[in-house]
Amino acid sequence: MLEVDGKHHFSENDHPSLKLYAHMVSADRELRLAGYEVYRFGANELVGEHAESRIADFLEKLFRLHRIRP
Repeated sequence: MLEVDGKHHFSENDHPSLKLYAHMVSADRELRLAGYEVYRFGANELVGEHAESRIADFLEKLFRLHRIRP
């Protein structure tokens, strides 16, 4: 599972929320216990000058890990 985290995951009305953060990490644990692998990206990782190479690098490593040939 791929997930892009943004401030909506941990803030309310533009303020950090411990309640939302706790909900997010609880859901993350439940997914892992159900056998899912969760790969998280911070939203800022997917924009800007090096975003495309960062994503390509991750996918190459993920494919290699799972022995998937592109």
